[in-house]
Amino acid sequence: MDYAALLTESWKKVWTHKALLALGLLGGLPQLVGLIIDFAAPDLWADLLSEASSTAEVARSLVLLATLLVSGLIGAVLAQAGVLTGVRETLQSPGPLRFGPTLARSTQFFLTVLGAWMAVGAAFLFILALTMGCQFASAMVTAGLASICSLPFLLVGFLLLSIGMDLATGLTSAAVVLDGLRLRPAFRRTRDLLRGNAKPVFVVGLLLSLLLRLALFLLTGLAIAMLLLAALLAAPGGAGTGETAAIAQALRLAFFPVQLIGVGIAQAFVNCGWGLAYLRLHQPSASMNGA
Repeated sequence: MDYAALLTESWKKVWTHKALLALGLLGGLPQLVGLIIDFAAPDLWADLLSEASSTAEVARSLVLLATLLVSGLIGAVLAQAGVLTGVRETLQSPGPLRFGPTLARSTQFFLTVLGAWMAVGAAFLFILALTMGCQFASAMVTAGLASICSLPFLLVGFLLLSIGMDLATGLTSAAVVLDGLRLRPAFRRTRDLLRGNAKPVFVVGLLLSLLLRLALFLLTGLAIAMLLLAALLAAPGGAGTGETAAIAQALRLAFFPVQLIGVGIAQAFVNCGWGLAYLRLHQPSASMNGA
């Protein structure tokens, strides 16, 4: 497989069909929810971590945090199903891609793709819990020495596990949308692709997963920098005027649309890459035309 050609074609397709970018923006749903929570409940983390917080305040913070996590899952699934549906339609018709109709048609795959995410996520959490349990047990036996020595291996293992999670959800979702498969047949298709194309599948998973994580890392770094600057400008004893407070508020607000757009571009590019990679690894069946 020509990996450079795959990434180039993925970017060209996203750039040519701007509706794919719009569909990728659905992955930024948690950023919008976070914006609302940030202004509706600015003391969310303080209430959650403070010992002085009442039970009602902690419960409210947990509900808001759960809302943020659920919105992240829904946004990721909507973005993936939408972009893969867009890829499917660009292959079926050379005409321009429209956001509304494509999103509407992608909803038929939503529950199946959500099921794939939940199944892979449950396996991820099980392996993570098992690993942490073994780590805790070994730390108790060796007075913490095993934990220190195994930390680099744990970090590498967590990274590989995350890549495996992205790979499983990406290819399984592509099988669901591009080949019209149900959940179990889609997982079997992913398993068959892994058996017959282990090296290209791993390399594609590594590239797409790392690109997505690099984008999120850069956006998070930008967010932290902007929030620190806002905190410095608004700090008592600083320039503390109404003008600097307004600048600080503007910086905080500017972070959210920047992250939203960045996440949208990354989601569109990576999910388009999963679709094109799947098509290269497996010739879709005739059901693609009617699913």
